[in-house]
Amino acid sequence: MQFPPDMVRFFGKVRARAEAAARERAAAEARAKAEAEAEAKRRAAEKRAEHKADPPPPRRRAETPAKSRAKAMLPFGVGQFQNGHDGKGATLAALQGVALAVGVGGLLTFESEKESGAFLAGGTFPDPERADTLQAVYLGGFAAFGALWLYGLIDANVYFDEAPPVAIVPTPDGLAVGGVW
Repeated sequence: MQFPPDMVRFFGKVRARAEAAARERAAAEARAKAEAEAEAKRRAAEKRAEHKADPPPPRRRAETPAKSRAKAMLPFGVGQFQNGHDGKGATLAALQGVALAVGVGGLLTFESEKESGAFLAGGTFPDPERADTLQAVYLGGFAAFGALWLYGLIDANVYFDEAPPVAIVPTPDGLAVGGVW
């Protein structure tokens, strides 16, 4: 199909104008983008210069780790640490560690003083009073560990959804203690 020469020239001019306008638009957009980037860099440099003397803000976790009821059932204050009760968690961890050490140490001493019999399978003792004392020590250690574990489990679940009453936040000068009232 053939078009008249006037029509071909007309649409050629229209196409040339449209292409020129598109090139001008692209150039203007590129200039505007470059100017905006330069302005942003200038502002950032000014802001850095203004705040150079100010200490940086305290670092915080990007996101809070997910809380879990399973963690609340673990010993050694894991549930308390999860809930943000760091002091209570450290206290429980220390007390449970001592109670477990007493229980295991008492059991090993009790078993090592037997004259006959396999480990945990009965036997005789040269001094029955000492055997009774050692048995009370290791049973008391394990009982204390169990009681502290039960307390920690209940406490972690009671405060599971509650905000921590005290927060310890690292700062450039050390630690800061804050509270929620």
